[in-house]
Amino acid sequence: MKLFFKILIFITIIVFFISTLNKHIPSTGDLEKIKVDSLILNKNKIKSVVLGRSHAASLDYLHWDIHGINFALGGRDLAGIDYQLGFFLDNLPEIKEILISISYSTMYYDNESLSLGNLNDVRKSLYYSIPSYSIIDYKDLNNYVYGKYFPFIQADHGYKLFKKVYSNTMEKKEKIDLNEDYMDSLLIIKSSKDQAILHSSDRKIAEAYNSNVITKNKEYLIDIIHKTKRKKINLIFFTPPYYKNYTDFFPKNDMQEMKKIMNELAVKYSITYLDFSTDSIISNNYKYFQNADHMNNHGKRIFTKKLLKKIKDLNIRLSQIND
Repeated sequence: MKLFFKILIFITIIVFFISTLNKHIPSTGDLEKIKVDSLILNKNKIKSVVLGRSHAASLDYLHWDIHGINFALGGRDLAGIDYQLGFFLDNLPEIKEILISISYSTMYYDNESLSLGNLNDVRKSLYYSIPSYSIIDYKDLNNYVYGKYFPFIQADHGYKLFKKVYSNTMEKKEKIDLNEDYMDSLLIIKSSKDQAILHSSDRKIAEAYNSNVITKNKEYLIDIIHKTKRKKINLIFFTPPYYKNYTDFFPKNDMQEMKKIMNELAVKYSITYLDFSTDSIISNNYKYFQNADHMNNHGKRIFTKKLLKKIKDLNIRLSQIND
C-alpha cells in the first residue's frame, strides 16, 4: 500500500510539472489550440479558411478580399484536413469558402503511415486543439486520450521549440548580410534537391505500411468535397508555386499522378483545382522564396493576388461572398 501511494505521488508530481511547463512553454498543440479558440471567438467574422500542410501558408490573407484565417501546419495530412473541416463547417456560421493546398506528395502523405502507426506530433496537436470532434479511424482512441483526458501530454514539452529557436539563430548567423525576406540563391538551389528527395521518399515509407494509402487519401478528398457541397461552400484546391529546381528534382510520375487525380476529381464533382506549381513568374525567381518549396513574404503577396485574380476571372466566386 505504501508503494502504491509513493507511485501515485510520483505520477502526480510529474503531471503537475509537465502541465506547468506547458503553460510557460507552448508546444505545437498549444499554439494550434490558441488559434482554434481565437477562430471560434471570431466565428461571425470568418468567411474564408485555408487548410493544408506548410505549403498552404503561401496564401496571405493580408492580400485577400474577405476576412479569413490560414491554418497551414507542417505535416498536416488529408485525414487531418478532413477532421478540421468538419469542425469548422459546423462552427463558423459565416464561412463562404474553403481553400486547401495540394502538394506534390499529398496523395501518399499520411501521418499514420509515415509514423508507422504511432501517434505523431501533428496528430496530437490536432486532437488537442479540436478534442473529440470525431474519430479519424474507428480504431483510433487516441483522440479521447490526447483530446480529453490527458491534454497535458503534448508532443514536445518545449524541447523542440527551444531546438527550433536555436537552429534559426545559428542559421541567421551563417547568412551574410541577407534581408530577412530573402535567401541566398545557392542555398535555395542546394535545398531544392534535398527537399525534393526528402518529400518523395515519403511514398516508399507510407506504402510499405499501407499499400492503399493513395486510395485512402482519395476517399478523404471525396469526403471533403461532399462536406462542402452539403453546406454550399465554395471549395478550391490549389498547388502553390515551387522553386523550379524543386520541381525538376521531384519524381515526375508522382507529380503527374497527383495532378491527374485532382483534375479527375475536379471534372467528376465540378470543383476547382488550380495549379500554380510551375508558374514562370514566381517559380523561376529565387527572390520569391525562403527555401525550395516555400515562398517568402514577397512571393506570397504576389501569389495571393494572382490566385485571387484567377478565381475571379474564372467566375467561380460565390455571389454571397461579396454581400
